Amino acid sequence: MIDFYDVIILGGGVAGSSCGMALSRLGIRNVLILDAGKDDSFKIGESIPPVANQLLKYLGVYSDFLNQGHLPCFGSCSYWGNELRGYNDTVLSPAGNGWHLDRGKFDAFLLEKASDSGVKVIYKANFVSSEILDNGYSLRYKKGDQLHQVFAKVVVDATGKKSVWAKSQGAKQIQDKPLYCLSKRFKLSEEDKASNLTEIEAVEDGWWYGAKLPDNEFLAAFYTTKELIRLKGLQDECKWSEGLRKTKRIKNSILNALPVDSVPQGWIAPSFKLDRISDRNWLAIGDAASSYDPITSRGIFKAIDDAIFSAELIARKASGQEDALEEMNKYVNMNYARYIDERFMYYSLEKRWESSDFWMGINSQEVFS
Repeated sequence: MIDFYDVIILGGGVAGSSCGMALSRLGIRNVLILDAGKDDSFKIGESIPPVANQLLKYLGVYSDFLNQGHLPCFGSCSYWGNELRGYNDTVLSPAGNGWHLDRGKFDAFLLEKASDSGVKVIYKANFVSSEILDNGYSLRYKKGDQLHQVFAKVVVDATGKKSVWAKSQGAKQIQDKPLYCLSKRFKLSEEDKASNLTEIEAVEDGWWYGAKLPDNEFLAAFYTTKELIRLKGLQDECKWSEGLRKTKRIKNSILNALPVDSVPQGWIAPSFKLDRISDRNWLAIGDAASSYDPITSRGIFKAIDDAIFSAELIARKASGQEDALEEMNKYVNMNYARYIDERFMYYSLEKRWESSDFWMGINSQEVFS
């Protein structure tokens, strides 16, 4: 027996869970999330800006979110463009403060809230294949050793940077040059005075990021290119630590801290958009649709924003506007163009190392419209 759904969401991360909740708020409750499952390892990407508070309020989860124990972030402190320390605080922001998240807890919280809203969630379910039908799709997924089949009028790709569904439909990622991140977490001591500000410092070969996390931890991360990591051996723990010791502020947050990670953990930070974000009966959201350079701190906010907008389009399609989902193409392309401008503005401010491989490369990347 095949189960029929109005919407099937592939992926139970931030984008997928938020889409499920948004659909429920709009009266579309015959929704299934196929969540492939995640391991318990640390996941980088923990900052959300103040404007994200409004989205959490729209989803109806803000009050419960405040009880999760995430750390308030009151802005950023940076050494960028010159030797002077700069601040960008949120004290006067009408949206309140931002947050440094426990990502594992946050992701699980949103998926639980999606389930509470009436969305069916199947855990550890891996999408296998699909077949196009006149009024939707037949999907096959694997759970354990069993193969299952379900039907959807609309499919939402929330599979993250792999864009699993969109690629299966022929979409391609238009890639910009990615950054690579080398990070370590530290357990703060009582003597450490790490602030609740995001800390950013530009250096010759890239830039450093520091953030205090829940559970009295601190994240120090270095962003650069894969080529420079290989050329200069930056993945080496000694060289990574030497670079950290040369920072002006971030090093002072962890003077007495003990490392949680024995060696730097590597992460890719891609920058891309799909050449086709949606069609008549499917659309991609969050990192499945586009991925931003971490200098913008927009990844999580974008995922929730995409999810809410996509739910509105799906509701319009259910009301009879057959081509409603195609507006997702315009929406993602518009936001991506704004992101490219914002990224260029940030990186062009730094002129101290214009002849370095990193800064020449990052400022000469081709811009896609």
